[in-house]
Amino acid sequence: MIEKSIDEEQGNTGQVRAKKPANEKTVFEALGFPENLGYGHRAALRRECCRFLRLSYLIDFLTIKSLGDIYLDTVREVLAILEHLNEEAKQEINVAHDILRKAGTEPILMISLKFNHQLVIPKSHIKEKQSKEFSEKYSLPEDFDLNCHVDILPEESENEAEPISRMPKKYLTIDIPEIVKIWLELIPGRDEFIDLINKSFSEGLISLEHFERWSRHNDLTRYATALEDWDECVGGDWEEPENNYLTPRPYISEQEIYRVQENVLKRIISSAYEKGSEFISSFSPFLLVYYKNMIADYNLLIHPRVDRPVETMLNALKLLEYQKKLFLEKIPETCNYGLLKIDCSSTRKILMPSPVTALKKIEEITTVALKQRVKEARDWITDSRNQLQIKVTIIRLIKK
Repeated sequence: MIEKSIDEEQGNTGQVRAKKPANEKTVFEALGFPENLGYGHRAALRRECCRFLRLSYLIDFLTIKSLGDIYLDTVREVLAILEHLNEEAKQEINVAHDILRKAGTEPILMISLKFNHQLVIPKSHIKEKQSKEFSEKYSLPEDFDLNCHVDILPEESENEAEPISRMPKKYLTIDIPEIVKIWLELIPGRDEFIDLINKSFSEGLISLEHFERWSRHNDLTRYATALEDWDECVGGDWEEPENNYLTPRPYISEQEIYRVQENVLKRIISSAYEKGSEFISSFSPFLLVYYKNMIADYNLLIHPRVDRPVETMLNALKLLEYQKKLFLEKIPETCNYGLLKIDCSSTRKILMPSPVTALKKIEEITTVALKQRVKEARDWITDSRNQLQIKVTIIRLIKK
C-alpha cells in the first residue's frame, strides 16, 4: 500500500531511463570522477548509483509509513481519551472557584452556557398549574408565590346590609416546562464542535505533507543518468514530478480508523452534549424564579385592598431573601462533566441580581407609597385641626 502511494504520485511504473545529456562525459564529471574512467570502474559506479536510487525509494517508503502512523496514532489517542472521559462522566459542580482534578481526568473541551434572556417566551409554552394556599403556620418561605398569593379583597358594597361575597380562591401559578430549551444553549453547538475537531484532523494531515521526497528529486537526477539501459532501475521514469513533497493520504485512507473516525467522533460528542443538556436542565427552577420575578406586579403589595398587608409584605421579603441565598449557593460557576467543561459564569451573572432587583423594586414602591400616605395623613390632621379651630357663632336654643 505504501508502494501504491509513491506509484500514484509518480504516475508511471514503466522502466524508462532518465534522459542522458548530449555529452556523456559530463555525467561522470558531475559525479566527481575523471573522464577516462575504465569500463569496470564505470560498471561499479553504476551499480552504486542504482543502490543509492533504491535507498531514496526506501527512505520515502519509511517516511510515508511514519507520517501515516503519526496521524493515525494521534487520531486513535484523541478518540480514546474522548471515549474514556465520556464514559467516566460525573458531574462536578462548582459555585465559587475552579475545580481541581487529578491529572488525566481533566475535561478537554471548554464550552459556555449562553442565557438568551432577551427572547420572549411564547404564550403557548406558559402553563397554569394549581398551587397550594400559603399558610403562615405550615408553609415555608419558598412556598410563597408573588403571582398568586397576594390576595386583593373585592370592593365594599354600597349597601352596608348586603354582605361581601367571597368565593373560594383558586391559587394558580405558572409553569414553563420548556424554559431551558427556550433560554439556554451550549456554545459552540454539537455540530460546530464536531466540525472544529474534524478541521483540526484535516489541518494535522496537511501539516504532514511538507516533507520533501528523495526519490525522483532533481538533486538525484545525475545518479539516474549515469545508468545504462540494461542496468536495473527501480521506480521507472525518473523525470521530476510536479510536486516534490510526499503525501501519506493514500496509505492513511486504507486504514480502518480513518474510515470510521468521523462516525466515532460524532457518536462521542453527541453523547457528551446529551450529558451537557442533562446538566443544564438543573437550571429550570432558577429560570422559572427569574421569569416570575420579572413579570410580578410588586404594586399589588401596597394595594389599598390587599388582604393582610403586613403579613403579605413580610412573606414577599422572606421569599426574595430565600431566593437571594439560594442563587448564591446553588447556581454553579462551572461544571466539569466528562470531557466537557461548562462555563456558566455569564448565566450566573444574569440570574444572580434577580432577587436583589426585586427587593429594590419593593423598596422603591414602598418608599413612594409611605411618603404619599404620610402626606395624606398630615393633610388630614391639618384639615381636622383647622376644623376644630372654627369658632361657633350661632347657638340654637331648643325648648324642651
